[in-house]
Amino acid sequence: MGNNKQIFPGALTTANMFFGFLAIIKTISGDIATAGWLIIIAAIMDGLDGKLARRLNQGSRFGKEYDSMADMVSFGVAPALLAYTAYFQRFEFLGLVIVFIYLFMGGYRLARYNAASKPKVKDKFIGLPIPMAAITIVSFIQFNTYHWNEPVLYPLFHPLIGALCFLMVSHIQYDAIPRLTLREGAENRIKLGILIGALILAAILPETLFFPLCIFFIVQGIVRSIIRSARKLEPEQEQLESASR
Repeated sequence: MGNNKQIFPGALTTANMFFGFLAIIKTISGDIATAGWLIIIAAIMDGLDGKLARRLNQGSRFGKEYDSMADMVSFGVAPALLAYTAYFQRFEFLGLVIVFIYLFMGGYRLARYNAASKPKVKDKFIGLPIPMAAITIVSFIQFNTYHWNEPVLYPLFHPLIGALCFLMVSHIQYDAIPRLTLREGAENRIKLGILIGALILAAILPETLFFPLCIFFIVQGIVRSIIRSARKLEPEQEQLESASR
């Protein structure tokens, strides 16, 4: 039984890597739409494997490293190749540089997370998680293709990639996936309700709502971090004012 518990989380990580690899194959063959959905499926596997590992109390250093290796395939290489094939290849070498910067920043973010001496803040991620960056790229392509079937919004791809690169290596805090239980307190229940509502909306109109929901998640993290920083500065400012009197 103990061996089975060790296998399950690793199996989901392997599934994450498999779907990411399959997305790469589909992108090379020109099936960009399917490749995008495969990256999203890989992200679902990635979310589930961490939850299952914690549920079974099977977290390990090996699992952490293996998960990052799978993430590099599914959310680093796969979306970089997808973005290059869908738009950036027309810029030739410059296009290669742009998508490589995304790949580099994603790898740097994963390495920084693994090398951190302290665990992540409870229920928070420092910097935009690479799966979310990958899903944002995918949903952007799907949104544009579904509504126009031509590169109407693709000039926005440059600043979008730049923003994602910055956010991944930033110290902006983003909420982790809430615990899938109603027993964790009011805050977790609210987050879980929001997550379920967002997933329902995305399932109803995926090509239309997926990208706006990604942007909402990214922006709310930025806004909350600014507010959090401002609140921390207020006591410090008061102390300085008191000391100067």
